[in-house]
This record gives sequence, C-alpha cells and structure tokens, in this order.
Amino acid sequence: MKPNGMAIAVGGLLFMGALQGVRADTASETYRIQGKAVTLAHYSKAFVGPGNVRVEVAPYKSADGKEGAILAFHGVESKWDGKAINHAVQPAAYDGAHYVATYNGKPWHTLQMSKVYGEEQWTLFLPDVKNGITLTPSDGAAQLTNPRELFQQYQAQQKEGK
Repeated sequence: MKPNGMAIAVGGLLFMGALQGVRADTASETYRIQGKAVTLAHYSKAFVGPGNVRVEVAPYKSADGKEGAILAFHGVESKWDGKAINHAVQPAAYDGAHYVATYNGKPWHTLQMSKVYGEEQWTLFLPDVKNGITLTPSDGAAQLTNPRELFQQYQAQQKEGK
C-alpha cells in the first residue's frame, strides 16, 4: 500500500514537531534568582564554536519584565568552563543584544549578538581568553538541554559558593 500525499505531509509535520527542542515543562515555571521571581522560557538555546566550545542559554523574564538568562559554558579554556552564570540581557546597537554578567564587581559582556546586513553574528568573550570566539546557533545542541536543568545547575553552584 502506497502512502498518499496527505499522510506524508502529516507525518512530516509530526516529525518536525519532534525536532523543535526539549520543553522545560508543559507550562512556564516561576523560580527565584538573587531574590527575584523569574519565569523560565519553555526552550533553551545553544551555540557552538571551534574546538568543541558550547554555550547553553536558559532565557527568563523577571516579574518587572526584564530579560535575563543563565549561560552554561563547556569546552572553553577559562575559569568559567563547566559553570552556569546569571546574565542580564541588554539591548545593543542595531537590534543587537548583550548578555552581561558581573565579574570582579564590574559588568562583563559575555555573549554579544550583532546584526550585520540583517544576519545575526554571535561572539563569546570570556575571562582569561584573549580574543572573542565566534559562535553559531545549534538546534541540535539546544535539544540536549532545557532551561530547568540549567537553572538547577546554577542553583547548585550558588549553594556550593562557586
């Protein structure tokens, strides 16, 4: 028996839906970061770079509407390797965005997105790393994590004082 066009289209849509990413849960959950209530996004983001660099991002919004994210770093030659660090998301020139953490008491613009001729370009800047690292969004890597797991990693590090 041959599948008809409608069955193939429906099957394709179901398959595409399965590849959308890992949901944190069925509804947004509220957590606390530095004493403030935040709502985690349903889906995480992930970026990859040369030499097995990977950055996982758990976006959230605070009760006052400000955006933030927990960023987890892997495969980087920095003291931040294996860490999950809280960041504020700040608008930048030309519809860009900067993910900003506090490092040694000062703002550190860790992950920067700029638009060049309408295309997003992502660059990672880390302590102990001389030059920026160009990153590319990765749907495959994003499917391997979710915001709740990154938040739990961040919480565990906070309890350990790291």
